[in-house]
Amino acid sequence: MDGNTMHALQAKADLAAIRHTIHQRRFEWLTPESLCAGLRIPRARAEAILAELAGTCLQEEIWAIKASVLYTAIADDPGADLELLLREVGFDSVFTACSIFRHCYGISPMRFRVQCQRAWRQSWAA
Repeated sequence: MDGNTMHALQAKADLAAIRHTIHQRRFEWLTPESLCAGLRIPRARAEAILAELAGTCLQEEIWAIKASVLYTAIADDPGADLELLLREVGFDSVFTACSIFRHCYGISPMRFRVQCQRAWRQSWAA
């Protein structure tokens, strides 16, 4: 294998490790710095990998995974306390969570919850 192939394989392995670690630590107050420190990958390298292979950055990747976890949590229990869910998922503020969720799904978590509640009521009525 030539150097370019080795570099590409290592970048893909590092991307997989980054995403795996974010998923594992998704309920923590995770920052790009703490993620990179835990992986022992320089932040500049991690940012370059994400930019090249995923078209994103570390913070956006963390937020997207947290938004996905929040989406699932709301869908699973639309009656749960939303602010508690936000804290459990690791968002530091309601504003941040709403902005990220809306960016990822085009709807606020509150509106999504209302839609889920309606769907639950309709399924019980059927």
